[in-house]
This record gives sequence, structure tokens and C-alpha cells, in this order.
Amino acid sequence: MKISIHPIVATIIVFLVIGISCRESAVDIISDTLEIEMASNVAKSFRKVVQKVLSIEQAEGAGARVRRSIGTRQLPDFDPFLMLDEFAVRKPAGFPDHPHRGFETVTYMTEGAFMHEDFTGRKGLIQPGDLQWMTAGRGIVHTEMPATDGDNRGLQVRVHATCGVYCARGVWCASAW
Repeated sequence: MKISIHPIVATIIVFLVIGISCRESAVDIISDTLEIEMASNVAKSFRKVVQKVLSIEQAEGAGARVRRSIGTRQLPDFDPFLMLDEFAVRKPAGFPDHPHRGFETVTYMTEGAFMHEDFTGRKGLIQPGDLQWMTAGRGIVHTEMPATDGDNRGLQVRVHATCGVYCARGVWCASAW
């Protein structure tokens, strides 16, 4: 059985697998692929770290704090990635109604749960291990609020929507690459 994965989803999975975490206080920017022949005759690729960027804690939403690594002054242009946040939120803080346009958000929960709802009435619970993909396209208003009383932790990456690509639900994406 062949499984096909969208390139952006594959990139996000790689981010999660290689352990990019804002809590580690750095995002490693890599280049210069090195290939090493392993004993099993399988070539493995490694890359050298060329720059480390510290994440910055900042206020977001209503009383919430996030640690942002991509989308800061140190790393403002990392196209197609607009932003990478690690969040740790407790009730009553959260991210009440706010708009998005021209990009996609991918949220991965590591602890607790978040309730997500958009202005069309679509809603769902995002729990540990869940990955939620939202295409903003021409615009959407949505809310993301903690669903449990303890810590609600996760990662969110925002990715430019490709200009001229026909997005989900028959909407042309609004933003250029």
C-alpha cells in the first residue's frame, strides 16, 4: 500500500521527529548535507548546524504565553514557515476569536487538550498526539481554548499557502509563496 503525504505535512513531521522544540530554547538551521555509509550499507544523511536561534517568550491571545522561534527578529524569513510556537496554557487563558488569512496552521498537542471552533460551526477536541490542520485560505475566524484544567501544551506552525494552489473546500489560497 502506497501512502502519499503532502510535502508540508512531511516537513512538519520531520520537525517533530527531529525534536525541534522551543522549550530547548533553540531552532537549529541546517545546511551542507553530509552522507555517511553505515555498516548495513545504508547511506544516512546528516547536516551541519550553521546557526542557532533562541526562542522568545511572549504574550499571545488572552493571558496566554508562547515561546516563538520562527517568526522573530532573529529569524523573520524562513519561508514557507511563518511562525513556530510552543504553547503552555491554563484556563482561563487561551486564544479567543481571532482571524487568519492566506496561510495554514498545524497544531500538535503534547499534553492536555484544546477545543477548536471556527465561525462556520466546525469544532473539535485536539488531544495529546493529535495533529490538526487548518487552511485559512481567503479568511477564517476561529478560537482555540484549553479543554482541561491542567497544563495544555503543544506546538503550532504557520505555513504560507501557495499562490495558485487550489486549497481544500474549493478556495483559492490568498497568499504568495
